Amino acid sequence: MSDPELTLIYFNGRGLAETSRILLALAQVDYVDQRYPFEIIDPVNHIYVRNEFDQDKKAGKFDKSMGKLPILKINEGGHITEIPQSKTIERYISKRYGLMGNNLLEEAKIDAVCECIRDIKDRYQKIKSNENEKEMYVSQTIYTEFSDLVKVLDSYSKYAIGNKLSLADVSIYCLVTQFYEGVANDAAKNTASNIAKLRDIVIRVASRPEVRVYLSDRVQTLF
Repeated sequence: MSDPELTLIYFNGRGLAETSRILLALAQVDYVDQRYPFEIIDPVNHIYVRNEFDQDKKAGKFDKSMGKLPILKINEGGHITEIPQSKTIERYISKRYGLMGNNLLEEAKIDAVCECIRDIKDRYQKIKSNENEKEMYVSQTIYTEFSDLVKVLDSYSKYAIGNKLSLADVSIYCLVTQFYEGVANDAAKNTASNIAKLRDIVIRVASRPEVRVYLSDRVQTLF
């Protein structure tokens, strides 16, 4: 059976689609990277310009995703399925292309790592607009978060889980190098560099030829 034709639909930014893009790069899958124009007017008050997306949303094109992006459109022999939700898309790609472990137990452990990373991201999102809390996060909390994350990983392996690269490794790489901004981004990279397991995972993902090519060709965006 041939692979399906894939279209990843998101805004012109990294955001919630970047982990999936890196997974697809690792799997060496050709896909359509459909990006809606997106201009940030006021990030504090969440004022954006995204006219093309708004028009298509009004036309009902995103009804199956509850009006949100990203969406993965899967065309298998003319039968089209649309999958919403970034984490679901990541898991689908990982399972299809051998990046979700070797068995059901490893799959569950990879999933657990990803959910822990989701918790880390959610906690940061809640405090990032408060300068005092953000300063505390950058100077102290991020080290605790990353140190706790390591405890969830397999201690016997050079990979996050099991004996090969998986969604867990890519999610860690994206957390450290793609998620944060400004001083928090610097803190994430510096903190990970001082935690051997995370440092090695980040280097291992970044060193993959497919990832290097993707990053070198990637469009520079604001988010």
